[in-house]
Amino acid sequence: MAPSEPPPPGDGDRDPASRAAAISDALPAPAPEDLRPPWPVGPPDNLPPPPESMRARAHGLLQRLSVVPDLHPRARLLVGALQEVTREEAATLLAELLRAARTHPAGRAMHVALAAALGDPTFPEGVLQQILREAGERGDWQVGNLLQPRGAYVDVTRRPPPPPPPGSPSRELTLGERRSLARRPDRVSLEKLLLDPDPLVIRSLLPNARLVEDDVLRIACRRPCRAEVLAEIYQCPRWVCRPRIQLALVLNPYNRTEISLRLVPLLPVDLLRQVAQEGTIDPLVRWAATSLLAERG
Repeated sequence: MAPSEPPPPGDGDRDPASRAAAISDALPAPAPEDLRPPWPVGPPDNLPPPPESMRARAHGLLQRLSVVPDLHPRARLLVGALQEVTREEAATLLAELLRAARTHPAGRAMHVALAAALGDPTFPEGVLQQILREAGERGDWQVGNLLQPRGAYVDVTRRPPPPPPPGSPSRELTLGERRSLARRPDRVSLEKLLLDPDPLVIRSLLPNARLVEDDVLRIACRRPCRAEVLAEIYQCPRWVCRPRIQLALVLNPYNRTEISLRLVPLLPVDLLRQVAQEGTIDPLVRWAATSLLAERG
C-alpha cells in the first residue's frame, strides 16, 4: 500500500517533534533492527546549544566558503576545518554549520562541498568514525546521517544488474577500448556508452565536454544499476552540484544509502515530500526527508 500524504509543514499547533512523528506515521515500517545503524535516525531531543565561539567559527567558515569558486577547494577547506579541532568540537561544528546553512547565502555550496568531502576516499575513515560517535552521544541525527561509513547499511532486496543490453559496446569492445571511446567527442559512441555497466567507463565518460545533463540523468535514473556507477556521478564535481542529478540519485533504490543521506539536505521542501513518499528507497532515507520536512515547517 502506498504511503498516505504527509501532513503539510507549518502547522503552528504542533512542535517540530510532533510534526515529525505525524509525518513518520504515514511512512512504511523501518528496516529490521539488525539492519539499522548504531546512530540516531530520528529528530534530535533538545540538543545543547553550541558555544558562541563555535557559532562564530561556523559563520566564519561559511564566509570563507562563499568566496571559494570551485568544489574541490571548498571540500578541502571543510576537511581542514574538521581536522584542526577535537572530535567533540568537530561534531558541534558540523551541527552548527548545518543550522547556519539554512539561511546563509553560501549554505547550498557548503552542503555540496560537505557531501563531496565526506565521499572522498582519502578522508580518514577513523576521523569520521570518531566524529560519528560524538554525534551519537549528542543524539544528533543530522550529523549522524552525514557521517556513516561506506557499507554501513545492508540491503537484502537489491539484485545484481543484468548483463549489458544489446547494442552496448561492452559486448564487443574491451574495457580499455570503451574507456578510450568515452573520452572522444563522438555523440554516437557516447550514446552507447551511457548504457555501459562498468564504473571505470562511466568515470571516463563523465568529464567529456559533449556530455549534457540529460545524458547523466539517464545514467542516474537507470534501474537496475550498479551502485559503483552511481557513486561515480556522486564523486564528479561537474555533476553532483546539479539539483536534478541529486534528486535522481536519492530516488534510485540502487544508490548507496550513505550517499543518498548526504544529498537529502540539499533538496527543497517539495522534493523532500516526494522522497518521503518514495516506497522503493531505503526507509532511513525517507525518515531523513520526513525529519527535515518537520524541521523546516
